[in-house]
Amino acid sequence: MTASGHHLLRDWCLALGLATFAVMAAVGADLFWRLDNGVYDELSALHQEPVRDDIVIVAIDDESLRRLGAFPWPRELHARLMEQLREAAPKAVLYDILFVDPRDGDARLAQAAQGLRPVIPDYVEVPGRDGSDATVVEPLASLRAAGALVGHASLSPDRDGIARRAWLLEGVDGRLRRHVAWIAVCRAAGSDCGEALAAKETGFVRKEPFLIPFPRAGQTFRRVPFAAAVDGEVPASFFHDRIVLVGATAAGLGDTYATPLAPRTALLSGVEINAGIVQALLDGRAIVPAPEWSRYLFALMPLWLMIAGFLLDRPLRIFAIVVALGLAVAAVSTTLWLGGIWLSPVAALAGLGVTYPLWAVRRLQVDATFMREELERFQRDAADSSVPAHRGVELAGAGIERLRGAIARSRNLQRFLADTLDGLPDASLVVDPDGIIRMANARAQTLLGDMEGEGFSAALARLSAESPPSGRIVPGDASLPRELVDPSGRIFDLRWSRIRRRDGQAVAWVLRLADVSDLRLAMRQREEALQLLTHDMRSPQVSILTLLGGIKESLDSDAAARIGAYARRTLALADGFVQLARAEAGEPARHLLNFSDVVLDAVDDLWPQSQARWIAVGTEGCDEEFSVIGDRMLLTRAVVNLVGNAIKYSPSGSSVRCKVHMAADNVVLEVCDDGPGIGPDEMAGLFEPFRRGADHGCEGVGLGLAFVRSVARRHRGTIACASRLGEGACFKLTIPRADEGTN
Repeated sequence: MTASGHHLLRDWCLALGLATFAVMAAVGADLFWRLDNGVYDELSALHQEPVRDDIVIVAIDDESLRRLGAFPWPRELHARLMEQLREAAPKAVLYDILFVDPRDGDARLAQAAQGLRPVIPDYVEVPGRDGSDATVVEPLASLRAAGALVGHASLSPDRDGIARRAWLLEGVDGRLRRHVAWIAVCRAAGSDCGEALAAKETGFVRKEPFLIPFPRAGQTFRRVPFAAAVDGEVPASFFHDRIVLVGATAAGLGDTYATPLAPRTALLSGVEINAGIVQALLDGRAIVPAPEWSRYLFALMPLWLMIAGFLLDRPLRIFAIVVALGLAVAAVSTTLWLGGIWLSPVAALAGLGVTYPLWAVRRLQVDATFMREELERFQRDAADSSVPAHRGVELAGAGIERLRGAIARSRNLQRFLADTLDGLPDASLVVDPDGIIRMANARAQTLLGDMEGEGFSAALARLSAESPPSGRIVPGDASLPRELVDPSGRIFDLRWSRIRRRDGQAVAWVLRLADVSDLRLAMRQREEALQLLTHDMRSPQVSILTLLGGIKESLDSDAAARIGAYARRTLALADGFVQLARAEAGEPARHLLNFSDVVLDAVDDLWPQSQARWIAVGTEGCDEEFSVIGDRMLLTRAVVNLVGNAIKYSPSGSSVRCKVHMAADNVVLEVCDDGPGIGPDEMAGLFEPFRRGADHGCEGVGLGLAFVRSVARRHRGTIACASRLGEGACFKLTIPRADEGTN
């Protein structure tokens, strides 16, 4: 993996970890509760149910208070209402009034409750009495004996003061009671309603949360004043076969709550909220919160899918994925809400909305940094050095102008190269190291057609009358033929020229297809003429020429091998000189680096050499960060030299051990091998130029360790070696650690 790929993977893993942690923490802390409630309220406003006509409220309203006096009223008044309702034969009666303290008239009240079996609430004190969490205050025993059904009617507004939910089960110390609305619906259905359930939990317990789908704003349930009902002004048929709820609606009695669909100034009474719960249970529109685990999963799945999409290259495609995920989250949340499950989309949308811009900014920063560095490198390498490198603050748009200028110069250079290529007398191709044709002059296009972007092996197949070599063909490969004969009989000589960068690395090859048909014909005619003129000497001359040709070819092959070896040695020597001169001259760059990344990059670069000899290269300590100040290119080259020497001198199948650690205020790299070791007489001049120990069959020019020593000195560090013959060698490179706060 290249350094840029390593950094991209590191940023991707960091984004995945931090975003996952942040979203899980936000969901666990209920950080978006206000937005969750707002989204729920908007959904409630978009989908509202009309009120049912089989639910009636007998309201203790302001008119009833004027006619019957201040509340609480005598128990005889409630008894009279129950008697009126018993005669009307309703489906169920929910009497949302507390009857917990004994008073005069309780006997008549209990007698009136017989046969009606009203549903009445208990009262839970929180905190409870005698230091307990909660205490349940039971209704009058006489009412229970008369057949009254007891449930709880607790309402607990959310943190914003709005009542949105109730609990179908509530109780203390293992005894749970059902909500009065649930009991009323059960009573209306004619079922045997159980009032209480056993639970394992102790203390105050609430279970089965229930989000209330309130009726449409501005619509109210059928309502009659308590005074009119108790005085017989309402006909019995009005209550017949309906569910009747009795409760306070007068603002002065304090039993009012803010709800999602009503304006804050228009509070809803508790009995109206209970009527809404009754309607929701009758219509099967119970909305329950999703399980806790699903909240985490629903928030994390879109986030993970988006981060997986970050591995794509095209920003527009990533943006489309983010938009699609956001719409999908909203659609899934709305569909679940319509199906009776509330799963807020806020956390998932927040994860997408925060992570995507941060990643986009990070990638934009990386791309801008890469573009700036490449522009500066292009300006340094360009033949036109009249444009100075950028220094100081760069205004908006200046980078684009610099890029436009660089592209213009690159196009001019490309046109210059194309003109130069067209000026060559032979058909010529420019081939990259992977064997792809990048440029072709007019003669090559006439000969082969348009081949740009294709592999040059296809060009060989098109040109040759015989099958070209099979497999992956690399420019300059020794297995390539030197000559090709096309189907028409023309002979082409393949001539390769390597194009190198200033650092000596090959970046392209130029393939010239020289038509030598006339030359070969002239040579053949000359041979035929000689044979004709020397007919009497033909047989012995043929034998001599054959023997001479064999010797000549053998001599040429050996000479070519020697010339190649000398050339490689000369190039290695030149490259060593250039690197050593760069390390010894000029001021090295000073950047804050993670030395572990430098070691990992060097080991990655040497992976082909180590794999070719089955040598395992271990990296210990490279998962930690060791900050140094220095020139990344020089340090990487020095580590490559150390690890490369260890690989070169180690026997096949052995191991090379690279360990990074701290020693005092220094970062130390130890590179140890299992090679033949270094003798005491060789140790003294080990780091001097052109000083090499026993080669043990390994080629070299003696400049690698001299370069390492120079790099160590320029970074105020040291290089040392510990070795014994037959026990391998261990090189220790020491670089001062960067001070904290260094930029």
